[in-house]
Amino acid sequence: MIFNLWNLHHDEDFWGDPYTFRPDRFLDDDGQLLSASHENRRHLMPFGAGMRVCMGEILAISRIFLIVATIAQIFEAEQGDLKSSCDPRDYPEDYEILLNVRNDHQLLE
Repeated sequence: MIFNLWNLHHDEDFWGDPYTFRPDRFLDDDGQLLSASHENRRHLMPFGAGMRVCMGEILAISRIFLIVATIAQIFEAEQGDLKSSCDPRDYPEDYEILLNVRNDHQLLE
């Protein structure tokens, strides 16, 4: 069996507005991550499933955590003048993300 992950992740009957960036879909009323058995979590399969699951899932998750945590420690990120939508159907050609060095960090020159 091969899963149609695009359809699973963009099903308007299930998600309502699948093209809107809303990470709160995966949080409960107390702001905690929903359990893996919750219906919303079962409809999210970014690394595939079954025999075709991505072999690098564990590595990808651990690496992206370290990269984002390191960037967040050193920089403050803010949106630039060129604003864009998170909707992949309207993906912009140009956008800006400004990274300002936090006061308590010095970059190596």
